[in-house]
Amino acid sequence: MIGLTISNDSFYDKDYLETFARLESYKHFGLGSESSTLVPFYQELIKEVIGNDAEATFKDRVLSKTETEQIKTIFEREMDKLILTRVPTNKPPHKNIKYKGVVFELDLRLTNPIDRRMNDYFTILEISHECLKQNKPMYLSFE
Repeated sequence: MIGLTISNDSFYDKDYLETFARLESYKHFGLGSESSTLVPFYQELIKEVIGNDAEATFKDRVLSKTETEQIKTIFEREMDKLILTRVPTNKPPHKNIKYKGVVFELDLRLTNPIDRRMNDYFTILEISHECLKQNKPMYLSFE
């Protein structure tokens, strides 16, 4: 697999620059093997939800409400693990996130992989929360 995309709307039937890049209502998380070695790691996490389908390639697979809840649970679990290993830096933060009532100041430089992964997980959690709250599907793509 060379990449994955998780989104709150179908991704591949839209003009990216007119939707996901420009409009706040369109949210996505994307990861490609050309820019990250984490693609297999995310694939294994998602495999907990979709089983062997995680080995296939597909675009804009609609996840059920149950699958979206499972994605949310998995990434909450992983976020909780990261928080336990995180060592805050004294560098100026690039981004603040609020997770379970606690504000985390994230240093998103390449030298801080834990904060970068927390930011990834937080984005996925935001998408899953929105989809569950608004009773709309979450979309998953594996290339």
